[in-house]
Amino acid sequence: MEPLTRSEMLTTLSCMGINLPTSTKLSDDALEKRLREGLNASQNRENIPAPLNINSIRPWPMLKPWDASASSSVQGRPVFNAVRRTSVQEMAEHAQALRAGQRYDPSPLYTNAFMDIRQTMMSIGHALDKGQRWCIIQDTKCETYALNIRFLSVLEIDDRTPAIVLLYRMHTAKDAIEGMQWGQHQYDKDPNSRVEGGISMITATPLELKLLMKLLSMNAKLLPPDHKPERGPYEEKHKVSVLLPVGPLSFEALGSLNNDTGCAICGKERTSRCSQCQSVSYCGAECQKADWPEHKKACRSLKGGRWCTIPFRTNYADNILADFMSRRSVNHPQTFVTTREPTSEVPPNVHGDKLFLVKIQAGMGTETTMLIYDRNRTFKEVFFFLEDDPESHAAVLAEIRCPRGGYGGLKMYRWAKRTGDRQLSICLDRPPTMPIAW
Repeated sequence: MEPLTRSEMLTTLSCMGINLPTSTKLSDDALEKRLREGLNASQNRENIPAPLNINSIRPWPMLKPWDASASSSVQGRPVFNAVRRTSVQEMAEHAQALRAGQRYDPSPLYTNAFMDIRQTMMSIGHALDKGQRWCIIQDTKCETYALNIRFLSVLEIDDRTPAIVLLYRMHTAKDAIEGMQWGQHQYDKDPNSRVEGGISMITATPLELKLLMKLLSMNAKLLPPDHKPERGPYEEKHKVSVLLPVGPLSFEALGSLNNDTGCAICGKERTSRCSQCQSVSYCGAECQKADWPEHKKACRSLKGGRWCTIPFRTNYADNILADFMSRRSVNHPQTFVTTREPTSEVPPNVHGDKLFLVKIQAGMGTETTMLIYDRNRTFKEVFFFLEDDPESHAAVLAEIRCPRGGYGGLKMYRWAKRTGDRQLSICLDRPPTMPIAW
């Protein structure tokens, strides 16, 4: 399979929350480096030693085959739960959908390659929980390509991080017969394959497959160079690698990877900002002039707006599951956070004195708490409590509930600027005039 193209790298970075101008002048090497850094951050690679000492790491405590629905009292922990990752935003949107009686779908399959990878990791976790020792990932029509995978072992990096060691090989129409021979051999020797639902066939788009192959190539470095696993029939050309849980990027990673994205038009080094709204940067007068027909509506819409300054906290609201509010700890024992004191952590001010869009969500089980974050989650999810400023809280809530707020009175988007370590100023009565690409 061909490597990721420049266009595909930009698309993938956007799916991860790393937004660069489509006309950016960053070199292909720079884009590829940013993609590698994003993928590493999504796997929390910085906290995983390399190479892994696979002889000293204990095995993951697997469920007994076909016991994936067993209660937590049964010895073993589901791999599915461990590879599943979520974010505050996704949990909040899930809660809103449930309240509205709707089915929550964070991203339809085959529209977001990064979300598709996360879904595939859950499918692999489910297969392992069923006792499956192999799987095939192929195109939706099952006729163009197939990635054959045999699981060698599952190691316990920590109690929430399994490392899935595997052999893999990509097959296309040119060598499809070899791929089918391998699959038939796996089917014949694995008794679980002959149980209903025992064969794990996962579908993927070409972009998702390229992204998965990129991950496997990168993660091969986690294994010692002298690691030589035993190979079975038709596995002479298989490669060895590791799959780790893949989740949303952390606030810090998004802030770093979205920094220095360049001119809003061409991606070159920035030298100036719009003097009126300070919300966009350019490399020079030529690009600023070219952008003015598109930018002027948003820029002028802020003139005369009503600004409201609010305090925020970085701790979690009462009765919100700490596990659900963590990016890397869902589906673990429920722990309730009851403290109402601010934490010492101050969200990094990656926007400086520039304006930026924020989403303000109300009604996460209570009207006394609001959740606020920016488009790339570089402004860390923070909370605005009623008790901290009742007057401003009422004003913001009224704006969300009024027709100008939109979105069923559950959320709104507004321009904001940072005015202190734990203080934000929001332009209440001026909805953004441009389409919201969130």
